[in-house]
Amino acid sequence: MAIELRCPRGHPWEFDDGDTRDAKGNFVCPVCGIEWTLTATVVQSPDDIRAIQAELSPPPPVNASQPIPGFEIQGVLGSGGMGTVYKARHVKMDRVVALKVPHADRMDLASRLRVQAEARAAAHLQHPGIVQVFEVGETDGRPYLVLEFCPGGSLARRLTGTPLAPRVAAEVVAAVAVAVGHAHRAGVIHRDLKPDNILLGAEPQTAERKGRDSTIIATTLYPMLKVADFGLARRTEDQSQTQTGTVMGTPCYMAPEQARGDVRHVGPPADVYALGAVLYELLTGRPPFKGTTPMDTLDQVCTRDPIPPSRLQPTVPRDLETVALACLRKGSEKRYPTAVELADDLKRFLTGRPVLARPVGWPERLVKRARRNPVLSALLLLLVLAIAAGVGVAGWKQVRLIAERDRARSHFQMSMRAIDELLTEVAEQDLAAEPRAEQTRRALLEKAMRFYQELLSVEAGDPSVAWEAARAARRTGDIYRLLGRYPDARTAYDQAAARFEKLRLAGRDDAEFWREVALVHNWRGEVCRLTEQLDAAEAEYTTAAEIQSRLRVASPDAPAPALDLAQSFYNRGIVAGQKGRYADAEAHFRRAADALFPPDRAPPEQRQHTARIAINLSDVLRKAGRPADAAAAALSAVGNLDALIAAHPSRPDYRHERAAAEINLAIARSAAGERDAAIAAAADARRRLEELVREFPSTPLYRVDLARVCTTMAELEYARNRKVAETHTRAAIGHWEAVLAIRPNVPSDHGELGIALGNLGRLSAARPAEAREHLTRGIPEVLTALRANPDDADFRQSLRQQARDLADLLVRAGDDVAVAQEAERIRDGLPAHHFGAWRAVCFLARAAATAGKIPAPLEETARRADAFAKQAIAIVRKGNATLLAGLLDDPDCDPIRKLPAFREALRRPDK
Repeated sequence: MAIELRCPRGHPWEFDDGDTRDAKGNFVCPVCGIEWTLTATVVQSPDDIRAIQAELSPPPPVNASQPIPGFEIQGVLGSGGMGTVYKARHVKMDRVVALKVPHADRMDLASRLRVQAEARAAAHLQHPGIVQVFEVGETDGRPYLVLEFCPGGSLARRLTGTPLAPRVAAEVVAAVAVAVGHAHRAGVIHRDLKPDNILLGAEPQTAERKGRDSTIIATTLYPMLKVADFGLARRTEDQSQTQTGTVMGTPCYMAPEQARGDVRHVGPPADVYALGAVLYELLTGRPPFKGTTPMDTLDQVCTRDPIPPSRLQPTVPRDLETVALACLRKGSEKRYPTAVELADDLKRFLTGRPVLARPVGWPERLVKRARRNPVLSALLLLLVLAIAAGVGVAGWKQVRLIAERDRARSHFQMSMRAIDELLTEVAEQDLAAEPRAEQTRRALLEKAMRFYQELLSVEAGDPSVAWEAARAARRTGDIYRLLGRYPDARTAYDQAAARFEKLRLAGRDDAEFWREVALVHNWRGEVCRLTEQLDAAEAEYTTAAEIQSRLRVASPDAPAPALDLAQSFYNRGIVAGQKGRYADAEAHFRRAADALFPPDRAPPEQRQHTARIAINLSDVLRKAGRPADAAAAALSAVGNLDALIAAHPSRPDYRHERAAAEINLAIARSAAGERDAAIAAAADARRRLEELVREFPSTPLYRVDLARVCTTMAELEYARNRKVAETHTRAAIGHWEAVLAIRPNVPSDHGELGIALGNLGRLSAARPAEAREHLTRGIPEVLTALRANPDDADFRQSLRQQARDLADLLVRAGDDVAVAQEAERIRDGLPAHHFGAWRAVCFLARAAATAGKIPAPLEETARRADAFAKQAIAIVRKGNATLLAGLLDDPDCDPIRKLPAFREALRRPDK
């Protein structure tokens, strides 16, 4: 009994039950002699072959283009050695897909196994940067794959031998490396990465910018890159899928271990090599190795070193060249371990930070030259030995000491970079998406802090050590801040500032130094803001922005100074908005946006910064009475975040900020009188936030915005359906109470709870006892927030409204003692600010007015009103008459404004 087989190199032959196999039961190709096996189970008997034949027997020849049930073929996307990919419509799902069908003459066991391998590999991978396999099927003996359709085609179609701009090349490979890194984490190695297998989820875009000489430079952008064709992929733990001697892949992009057929040692570094080859081609317009025949190419891959890209294209940055050449090193152990590390290093390049990859050292270069020119190298070696002998033992020891010192310094710097990168990743990554993320985050931060504290204990006699110690002090402050230990963070930042000042006095005056100084001011300002020290925060942010403005001018093309400056302006806008200076806040937010790069030159993370700026700009524009402008800003944020979510659907921080933008849009629509549109936006935001809270119940930030959107929906429903409004308000209260259980010491959280309780008090007006309970709970919470930020407009307005409502309730209940007690509580709730006394006076004026309206004997109403007026006058006399003089113009004081004693108390000279 014979079946047709085809070895991995494509040689077909008929295999009979009586044919010879090797000792392990593997097949031996009679053409090229390589050993291989069909399945993970070694074939040991004719029965095994019959079982394979029964399961995977090749069908009779068919036309691969004949219709497949359930699909309408719309055209051919591409055709290769293994099969054809069609553009098709999935009738049942009504969507366009890519339909992959092996060629009729290649529907043998190996081809069908490859289809199965691709389906199995894809089943382990769900990532926006990987082409998704929707379905695997078979009809009339023909296997097929239903794949995600990518309208932009392959990257190979876009390459014409012309190099890309270095930054664009780095962005392309970084995006692909992130997706491949996801596969590596899932234990899958691609083994055939090349431009043909990198697809574009959308058509490339051309953006224009002005060069330094005012010429127009066109840049092609490659959005939504996706890795395809996992037909040669294998699991890292599966050593039996391909046997030694098998050469699988595409020669120009094969790692040396693949080219040698040493597949047992083909791991993630092989994919890193292929990514390096792609990066090389994007930078130079040609792959690193290209022979006249495939075998010639494979020989070059194994024996030659690539020409440095900068020799072919002088504009290639040194760091980017170092990254590309690090990927292309012959030894897999000398490359990046996985694509994750490669992606991280490319991101460092794109954000203006030093890369971790280092050029090949001179000893390794000498070894390589010796291998290429053994005779000349031997003569040079004899010469070097003679010179070394002449130098003497003392000189040799000195060389060793210098080498050891340099090696120690190099290791120290590598450790510093590694721990800095760890801290940056932990600080910037949204870990809420991971199980036990907060505990993991804290553990990593504590570990980093121990490293920095150990460094701070070292005497800093060496200037380089003093520099690293100053940076360590700043990083220690970052850790304390991220852990919520704000007093400790402030102390660490103060220590960092003192260390940097010593370095300045010692003559340090470079851009890197001033960037660190600015970061100290910026993050010290953030600690002040988080502890409600707004004046101090504003001063720190201003100092940071002044330094960063100079750095931005000095390095207009570097991303880091631009992002730093934008962050400081953004922070100044936040503080100005909190202090009610909306025009200043708007100006700062617009400066933050202007500090960023234009879209065609923007680093990947800039889009999120742009969205955040727009979200907060929307808020201050609404508070400044410009609802239409506020809505436009919110919509701008929504657009940016929708694009980010489409590219990264698993990122909860993007989903959260999208909901925050929708909340601001709802409030702006409401302010513009567009109630239905406002309700729709608020409902969408609430749905998104409820999903996040269900997924991450212990993350307070999501609950905060969920509570806010519930309050917004209650306000929108207040005039139309008070019962629905009350339901929304009670939900908001529940969420604020849950937030305070997690973080009880944030004053603004107390204020927001107070606002919600006040709203519920108004909604419960028909039930006076219940309304009184809500208001007496709500006012102290609002006062807690106002003590931290007396100028907050929302909290001021809430206190005013709640005091009026409570005054009406208490007077109508005849509880004059409670009126006096509440007035004192309001006054004493803000002991360091005149606003407490102001609101207490208005509260008593309201009580006097309400007393005069209650049906009762005239003498009784007059007595009560007079008593409330006297209490108000007493508060004025104890306060600062100058600061309270505005009460004469406050409409809330109308009931007592004309009283001579009241006017006299306000006009008295202050002591």
